[in-house]
Amino acid sequence: MSELFAVIGAGPSLNFCLHELADLDARGAHFLISDSVAAAVLGSVKPRNATVFTVEARRHSYLRRIGSACRFDVAAYRNAPPRNLRLTKDTRISRFRLAGEEGSEPALYSPGTVLGTMLSYAASAISAEGEIHLIGADFCYIDNQVYARFIEPHAPRFDRLLSREMWQLEMAYKKTAAFLSKAGHALRTSFELLTARENMRAFVAKLPHHIRLCEYSPIGLDCERVQKMVPQALPLL
Repeated sequence: MSELFAVIGAGPSLNFCLHELADLDARGAHFLISDSVAAAVLGSVKPRNATVFTVEARRHSYLRRIGSACRFDVAAYRNAPPRNLRLTKDTRISRFRLAGEEGSEPALYSPGTVLGTMLSYAASAISAEGEIHLIGADFCYIDNQVYARFIEPHAPRFDRLLSREMWQLEMAYKKTAAFLSKAGHALRTSFELLTARENMRAFVAKLPHHIRLCEYSPIGLDCERVQKMVPQALPLL
């Protein structure tokens, strides 16, 4: 059980939240980090208590790029390929299944994105009167670019999705056909992220009200149940 969780996704607003990440770590937060940005976050923030979540049932090199910047645990979907989990011997790896699947592993809800799976874990493990902070939870591309503006190798270390894996390039160029409206602006996104956003809005509406939920994206879930926070480094839209 924990009183404070930092749930970290790969949305572009993550790049403006270094101060908030450091503050949450100083407060003793348990960091739950999506695998695609784990190397960048662990290398930059070095949280004292971190669990990296990997849900993809396909091969990738996210976790093998992390190195030894700090110690972390891994929570892996039970169908994750073993090659994805070739880590140091002191890395503790646990398995989970998705709600509705048969098996003995702990079941977590998935709205269609790893961010929601991490939120499901935090909601099930949080203490009474606890806090969950959602960072990098944009569900759209607030730089108004394709999925991964900094996908090339020369990108700054902290920027998201530092990979050229072909499935990511497919997402970058083919899955940005939907739009989300905010303050009169049409923000590029995908049908998958729009669906995941609606599923998560319904999920948080059912959470006990003694759990405090905060988000640091100018878009995010954008619902009454979640308190909007403004990162110090985020420019106004």
